[in-house]
Amino acid sequence: MNQGRILLADDEPVFLNSTADLLRREGYDCDTVADGVAAMARVEANPYDLLITDLEMPGNSDLGLVRQIAASRGGLPVLVITGVPSVRSAMACVELPVAAYLLKPVVFADLLPRVQTAVNRFRSWQAMQQAEKRLSDMRTDYEHLATPGTPSANGVDVFLSLTLRNVMGSLTDLQQL
Repeated sequence: MNQGRILLADDEPVFLNSTADLLRREGYDCDTVADGVAAMARVEANPYDLLITDLEMPGNSDLGLVRQIAASRGGLPVLVITGVPSVRSAMACVELPVAAYLLKPVVFADLLPRVQTAVNRFRSWQAMQQAEKRLSDMRTDYEHLATPGTPSANGVDVFLSLTLRNVMGSLTDLQQL
């Protein structure tokens, strides 16, 4: 079973490939890229549950990649990994949507629980977003149905159809949560 879809961005091939392989063994679908530009292109083209990125790599100067991700994919969690930690970068990560700031070499036993937590929280957040949208759509549908003068062949049939569709959608949302 797919535990989640992760994008790994790091310019160190050994770390990149070995971490991706370990995560795949845990059931995650992992894509890898070697720089921030390629990472941003992948995030814009594909749905991911998590981004794991190196702090010091091409295309991520001054956390540029993380800032772009925050602007375009607001809820996507990011784990920042660095071999060159600094107070400045750690403070910047606190102000950005960074789920964890980890130091290289990363012990996989320390990384895995953070990955699991970030993916689970993101999936829950997505399910809540979908449920809120469904509620908004339901309200619009029912308000439209209740508007005097709205043409409808059989108001009861339309009401029951909307209700059944919304109940099924809500059950799907609950299952995802």
